[in-house]
Amino acid sequence: MCLAIALAIVFTAAASALADGRKADEDRLKASFVYKFALFISWPGENLEEEGDPVVFCVAARPALADALEKILEDRRVHARKTRVVRVDPGDTFAACQVLFVGASRRPELARLTRKESVHPTLTIGEGAIDGGRAAMIELVKDGRRLQFEIRVDVLEKSGLRVSSQLLRLASRVEGGP
Repeated sequence: MCLAIALAIVFTAAASALADGRKADEDRLKASFVYKFALFISWPGENLEEEGDPVVFCVAARPALADALEKILEDRRVHARKTRVVRVDPGDTFAACQVLFVGASRRPELARLTRKESVHPTLTIGEGAIDGGRAAMIELVKDGRRLQFEIRVDVLEKSGLRVSSQLLRLASRVEGGP
């Protein structure tokens, strides 16, 4: 229960920073969401070949967003593992990624990037509303000046990933869930 309250406070505070009109760094907020999402996802067998392997966050987005994620992840861990950011250039694959963030600037590549190129389940996070087409598992969306997120549970579970019910409760929209 305490964890759910803490999670709600973190996501609400981040979303409110945009809503309140403060000069919040939107890239930093998005990077914070991406990191927090990974904390509430379970990979089968933790999806890492060796105990010491880091959780790899691949970023197909503007350089400023990748920079913000690198700063957020400094000295942070996901499921007791270190983290690392890898920038994905057009045409690259992401076979070593546990998390793939596709920014709005790279949205046209989403279908190619979300094809089964990875050797293990990859959490895909995008910018933009779930539109019934090829979408990421979690989508960051702006509602006016608020930053929210939508989750496609069916796609997450089909890939072998499990999402915490605490995260589902905070989503503005859940698709394909119970």
